[in-house]
Amino acid sequence: MTKRINTLIGLALVVISSGGFVQGADREAWERRVEAFFQEGQLAEATRLAEAATEESSTAASAFRWLGRISMAGARFEEASERFSRASELGASVVEIADSWSRALVRLGRREEACAVLGNAASLDEGNASLRYLAGSCLLRLGSPRDALPHLEAARRLGIAHSASSMDLARAQIGIGREDLAVDQLLGMSDRSSDPGTLLAIGKMLFQAVLYRQALVPLQKAWRTRPAWYEAGMFLALCHYQLEEYQESADILSGLDLESRPAEARLLLGSALARLGMGEAARRELETGIRVAPGRADGYLNLGLFLLDYGQREEALAVFERAAKRDARRAKIFYNVKARANCLGLTPPAESREGDAVRSQYFSEFADTLLAGQQWGAALEVYLTALSIDPRPARPYGGIGLICQELGTTEVGVEFVRRGLQLHPSDAELHYFLGSLYEYLSQPLAAIESYRTALELGSAETTPARYWLRLGLAQLAAGQAAEAESSFQTALEREPEFAEAHFRLGKVRFRDGQYADAEELFERAVRLDPSLAEAYYSWGLACIRTGNLQKGRAILESHRRKSALRRAQAGGMQ
Repeated sequence: MTKRINTLIGLALVVISSGGFVQGADREAWERRVEAFFQEGQLAEATRLAEAATEESSTAASAFRWLGRISMAGARFEEASERFSRASELGASVVEIADSWSRALVRLGRREEACAVLGNAASLDEGNASLRYLAGSCLLRLGSPRDALPHLEAARRLGIAHSASSMDLARAQIGIGREDLAVDQLLGMSDRSSDPGTLLAIGKMLFQAVLYRQALVPLQKAWRTRPAWYEAGMFLALCHYQLEEYQESADILSGLDLESRPAEARLLLGSALARLGMGEAARRELETGIRVAPGRADGYLNLGLFLLDYGQREEALAVFERAAKRDARRAKIFYNVKARANCLGLTPPAESREGDAVRSQYFSEFADTLLAGQQWGAALEVYLTALSIDPRPARPYGGIGLICQELGTTEVGVEFVRRGLQLHPSDAELHYFLGSLYEYLSQPLAAIESYRTALELGSAETTPARYWLRLGLAQLAAGQAAEAESSFQTALEREPEFAEAHFRLGKVRFRDGQYADAEELFERAVRLDPSLAEAYYSWGLACIRTGNLQKGRAILESHRRKSALRRAQAGGMQ
């Protein structure tokens, strides 16, 4: 009854004031009535009262702010955004409407505008912890960790320290290349938390940052807290597998209920058992993975690599043929073919007999994927398989050349690339690969000639910037510093955000004593690619040379911590 009386009073007040809206102190009373209707869920009454208030200039801004909130309550996000925008135009405080307005924009898929609203509000009220966190979180999800980080750090200083904010802060730190800070942040959270979900999230973030050794800590704790949890077990087993701790990986997987789980667990277990020398058991698990998900290519691809690894090439070809007929999107390749010690004994095909070009291309593309993941052993075997099917395509020769270089037998790599060029003398990429091999063999003049040939064969529009970068490196090695500087500048003209080109040009400027220019170039390189550890070191030195001692020392300390973290990671590998 009381609720009904309040409603009638509110409606009466709207009628009484229809000839001229509320004045002076009554404005606050009006907003209290709208808020009461809103809290009671009487949105129609709240809307009528707010719409009436839009007719008076003194109350219009507040009225549109309330109308925006009412639209949000009704999930009318386009209408809400328009009303918040109108409120802002009329002078409503963006600080007061930023949260709701940004949520409406996000729901409309307009995240960039949402971040702008939050960023504007946060700049107007820098001490507002909630706004600083919301702005940082929005920018992080927009893919701008460098812009997000100051807001997230400020939110932490202002008292926001819940797990979501801590995870966002760590994610931003990783995004700008300060994984050393993120590790401290995340492992500190891991020590304090007993929630298995939080521990899993921490472990996954570290895993995705390729910090497998560090990821073990929260994942092991999650596994102990909730034994036999499939998701935690899989990530824990993957970490051990990536660290080449195959027995530990197999032990974790054996503790899972594999009968009712996805095929990926079987495939990973089979891969681990193979590395432990348990070939028969490994094959059983890989074949079971295929039976669990027969429509996927994953199982066939992993089994095919296993068969190649065990010298059963013909059977592997048949399995790969079956993989080619299935869905390979987001296929998970766990199996690591044991890499050869080197390429000694390998020789390119002497004849250019006709083969099955389509099948050969399939294997070449698969090998390209493996090469991109630095699975040298698997990529080499698959490239060789492609050549055994058809020795004419160019790509396998270049891929094998690069892998042989990586395995320390560059001369064999040269043989393969030269054979490819006999078949494809106008293939720019093969000339580029040959230049890389010559460079590795400390033959910079031969490398320069190969890189220039690659550039002449390509078009100005399509030639990759990396051709100019590698030409510049060869020119530096040959003592042609001016030419090298020009090549690096050309690389940047072709690809302005090419991090390594900024770094290499910065090295030239640093050597010439142009420390301010070098500092700017090194900073740009680090911003574009935080994984460039050398650029961090050079940046710190350049800052010191320009008199920015404190900044330079801080950057050099960052480089030291990052390097120590990576050494610890590599030191855990068997």
